[in-house]
Amino acid sequence: MMSIPLILISYLFYQQASADCIVESSGKNVIIKENAKVSLTTSGKSLQDLAVQDQDSLGTCYANAASTMLKSALEKHPDISYLHASIKTSAGNGTVPYTKSDGQFFVDDNNICAAVSSLQKHGGSCPKKYSLAENQESLDAEIQARLFSGLGNYFDHLNKVKDKPEEKQKLLKEVASIVSALKAEKEKYKLACLKRKSEAIPISRAIGSILGDTIIFGSSSTECDTQLRKAIRKIATPESIIEDYKTDIDVTKDFTKGLVTKIEADKELSDGIKKYLQDSKQTDQETKKKLGDKLNSMINSYLLERIPNSNFTACTQDKSNTSHLIVGGLEPDSTLYSLQIAKKENCEEFIAGEDIKYTDSYLRRIALHNSKEGICTVSSNQDEIMNAIIPLLEVGMAIDEKLISTLSDPTSQYAHQIEQALMPACLKKENLIDLSNIRCDMTLMCSIEIPKEMKHVVRYDGQPNTCLDGKQSQKLFRSKVFNSISKGVAPGVTMCTAVLINPSVDTEYCKKPAPGIPKHISHALPITGYRCVKGKIQYEIVNSWGSNSCPLTDSNKNSAIECQLDKNGNRTGKFWINETALVKNSKVIFELGTTNP
Repeated sequence: MMSIPLILISYLFYQQASADCIVESSGKNVIIKENAKVSLTTSGKSLQDLAVQDQDSLGTCYANAASTMLKSALEKHPDISYLHASIKTSAGNGTVPYTKSDGQFFVDDNNICAAVSSLQKHGGSCPKKYSLAENQESLDAEIQARLFSGLGNYFDHLNKVKDKPEEKQKLLKEVASIVSALKAEKEKYKLACLKRKSEAIPISRAIGSILGDTIIFGSSSTECDTQLRKAIRKIATPESIIEDYKTDIDVTKDFTKGLVTKIEADKELSDGIKKYLQDSKQTDQETKKKLGDKLNSMINSYLLERIPNSNFTACTQDKSNTSHLIVGGLEPDSTLYSLQIAKKENCEEFIAGEDIKYTDSYLRRIALHNSKEGICTVSSNQDEIMNAIIPLLEVGMAIDEKLISTLSDPTSQYAHQIEQALMPACLKKENLIDLSNIRCDMTLMCSIEIPKEMKHVVRYDGQPNTCLDGKQSQKLFRSKVFNSISKGVAPGVTMCTAVLINPSVDTEYCKKPAPGIPKHISHALPITGYRCVKGKIQYEIVNSWGSNSCPLTDSNKNSAIECQLDKNGNRTGKFWINETALVKNSKVIFELGTTNP
């Protein structure tokens, strides 16, 4: 009777042992136990405090990857600015316009070693702390694109007119006028911010903003919205005030007064909102939804009381169509979300807050229609100037003479102008991190024509005009990754994104199109770890598409990839990818080392 359990135990032991991974490192076989994991992002490792990056469709992935790899390789592991690395790599000698003749931008795809080489040539890498766009706690997904696009097009224009005195003077005069108008508006908005923060429940802020965006200044042409807009305008404020683009607080002050009283009288709703404002993270989803639904119902009822049904019959035919003011949950732009922003915002920094994020914001309208400052008389460059200024304000630039100076230097090279606006401290050599002893090597999966300037860093271990076979490439990958990570340094790869969509795709090291996937791109990524799962190696990737990308969409179910989640179930921007999937769809491996051992 005893022999059966012994056989069973032996079988289970064999099964467990057979699931271990055997890899070759430095000419020796190394056993990695099942479920064993090594990651440079864990405590005590070189990338333990690595922040999630979002390249924002700028094509800077090579610079993102380079910044992560450099952080792991450099002493004390400083955070490196990838935007600075991209500018130095892509802007050439500094005179390349932002918008090229083909309509593309100078910020475009390159490779990791090219970025490292360019930084070395220009004196070193710039610490991330000096880059305005990379140090925002609530950095939205589009700010970098707005920064580069707005500033780039503006500086292109400024450089074109630098030898045309009249046009240059007109442009700079308009810059000064707009900055002056914005400075005046900042004070008005600051006062409005302080006023609403003093309210027990700043409901007028939330309701006013949504009424303004959706109804008063809204552009929807549905019959319901048109009727409701007309009715609210009649009782909320004189038509002349709306035409003058007054703030949402002024527009809706009287109209929301009764609603505020109504909400404050409802103890359950009032207490719920106050609790939510104190700490929205502690309010569970069900409670949030109930609060939102009750607030929505009260606003709709209030509208029905204040506005005769005959004035908006198209809205009352269907209860769900009564108003578009409130959404059921707590996504951005919902009432409760707006309440939270209103209560927590820093009034000193309000000018760079929610109200100017979008190009149709009230601040933008006021600045462009401030006839007192004479702006309406010089309208040809207003949009271009505002597209440059607003993103700068979003990342914390002050509205003062320095802002005017930043936008008024047509003698600089283009790259210098961008750096001066976004990262002026990076222009000082003493702030740069020396990379003179860093070496970057590229190992190819297929032989290609190698530019002269890159031959000293490029290696190919196969025959001319061929690609490595499967066993060669797997052995190469493991050797490079394990050797680098054992030294605490992250290697990098350039891969094809098709495998992030279809786990079975094989682009043969990015040489052929992916079947059924009309468009895929080359994407540079750092490898920060590895683990053994069911006898197979998986690599840890830190993506540069933001924390919610794993790797593309919420609906993506990819058997080759496992998203990493935090303790609350949120994506972290890191994922595990099967070795086979990564190797088949990667074309270059990058390694960092030192020239002086």
